[in-house]
Amino acid sequence: MLGIYAYALFALAAYSFTYRDNVFFKLAEHTYLAVAIGYTAAVGYGYIRFTAVEPIITGKNMLWIIPLVVGFLFVFFFSKKYFWLYRFPIAMITGSGMGLAMSGTISAQFLAQITATIGLPLVVVHPKLGFQAMDTLNNWLIIIMVIGTLAYFFFSLGPETGLGKATSKAGLIGRWTMMIAFGSAFGNTVMTRMNLFIGVYKNLLRDYTSFIGLAVLILVVATLQGRREKKPE
Repeated sequence: MLGIYAYALFALAAYSFTYRDNVFFKLAEHTYLAVAIGYTAAVGYGYIRFTAVEPIITGKNMLWIIPLVVGFLFVFFFSKKYFWLYRFPIAMITGSGMGLAMSGTISAQFLAQITATIGLPLVVVHPKLGFQAMDTLNNWLIIIMVIGTLAYFFFSLGPETGLGKATSKAGLIGRWTMMIAFGSAFGNTVMTRMNLFIGVYKNLLRDYTSFIGLAVLILVVATLQGRREKKPE
């Protein structure tokens, strides 16, 4: 029962921000941050202990001393005199992170997509079902949209030339393609948030006792809001 009440009150308090900023939302926000920071610290401590500290103590792998020393330099963030030591681990993490991200990005978002687009068949024929009109149309649309999008960012030809005018017109297709893609991504984000919202309140309505928490919170918020409006400016 206590868990149901806590879930209901914190969920409603978090979504109360849609009305206006209030003390219930701040309570839920600060509680969530405190729990998240505490949990992250505990997980980090356990990971460092079992991954690096114990192998060093048992003598299995002494090389873990290097990352431990580098990680300890983060403590100097709180020192004005030795703050420059804090920049070393930040630089190492930023550099290695950018390198890993770039290698993964080039492989996944450039080479893989280029290879997949080039490999699209212009005519799709299924071995048993025969010609597939919708798949063929889909492949042609992908090819036209990719070419149009690339043409939108192609600035090497002057607009006064014939090829430049053709590139500019193809760029209009690219503009519409990008607008459709951006709209689809935004709609998917909104639907993801709505799915989370529906899931939270579906859990709230699963047990009738959640209505008690709902009624109590609405009553308290309405009372505080009424008192605030009655106070003189």
